[in-house]
Amino acid sequence: MTLVDEPYAEKNGKMYQKVLNENTGKVYKVRWYTEDEYYKMYPEDKPASPFGEQRKLLGFDEGYITIFKGYTDEHEDWFNRSIARYCVHWGWYIVSTDVIPFDLPFDIEPVRLDWEKVGHKSGELRDKAEIEAVINSLLYNVHPSTFQGSVGDRLELTLTVIKNVQKEKFFGGKSTKNTIHTFEDSCGNHYLWDTGAKNWAEGSIKKIRGSVKEHKIINNVQTTILTRCMEVMK
Repeated sequence: MTLVDEPYAEKNGKMYQKVLNENTGKVYKVRWYTEDEYYKMYPEDKPASPFGEQRKLLGFDEGYITIFKGYTDEHEDWFNRSIARYCVHWGWYIVSTDVIPFDLPFDIEPVRLDWEKVGHKSGELRDKAEIEAVINSLLYNVHPSTFQGSVGDRLELTLTVIKNVQKEKFFGGKSTKNTIHTFEDSCGNHYLWDTGAKNWAEGSIKKIRGSVKEHKIINNVQTTILTRCMEVMK
């Protein structure tokens, strides 16, 4: 099976994922589980955690690592070529015994992360929620955006495209390109629409009508996820 989309939440609060059967060309919806959910059902599969070794394994030999502030996704090729490692908790980072490369992209800012903020004296990491709060405070500024509407509401909005990201997807054995639009309204609230139907340039202003799919915190910003959007002609 091949993954064809990002995991998404439905009204029941559970996560799902679309997968492609390459032999038949059919796409199926399957349940998507977090590691915690999976190991709760199959505790025998959970790998043994080397108690007290996480600090060393993650590269905090000198008590800290360097994480990065900015749109690191746009520089994925650079990070893949560099000495950086990747962690699900804080993204790309460089261990304390390595030196930050001189050709670090100009729009990426190195930030020091001390072990004491994310780990215990025993050498074990803190809970996921505690780590997330620390990382958000270090990498993302306080943002005025708040969730708009309720799930299912149909909203009419005048929005500015502040970010446009192209993403390749696979459906029915064919490759297509979707555009992930990030919008902002006049009050600073953020919205996101993932679509293959439109590709609006950054900086353009659009009057649209769309439905609220879900509310999600992205990079510490309360973001309203839209679906079934259409442009309203002035």
